[in-house]
Amino acid sequence: MYVGQLDFFNGQAPDGIKSFGSSLCMASMSLGNYVSSLLVNIVMKVTTTKDNVGWIPDNLNTGRLHNFYFMIAIFAAIDFVIYVFCAKWYKGAINVIGSMDGQVELKGCPATPAEEAQFLENKNE
Repeated sequence: MYVGQLDFFNGQAPDGIKSFGSSLCMASMSLGNYVSSLLVNIVMKVTTTKDNVGWIPDNLNTGRLHNFYFMIAIFAAIDFVIYVFCAKWYKGAINVIGSMDGQVELKGCPATPAEEAQFLENKNE
């Protein structure tokens, strides 16, 4: 996942801020590790009582680790819905590469074929 994220930042960012995209990728990884540790600590505190060992005890054989993984699966499903919404909303960047014979090549993902054709018509005029 992180290779894809880094490739996205490098491929879609303008030339002047590609290093900012790389640093944003690394910052999101470190933030994810902190949030993961925080989530485990919160689950341990909330689910542990005097009579109950909680979902994530020191001895995993006595806990209810399956509840924790079910909660993670729910978070992943919510994250997937948000991802699909953002992927449908995102149009992508069009990078134009000039070639030696005057042909124009497109690199990236244009929003629609009609927008690509309009872009090429405006470029050739």
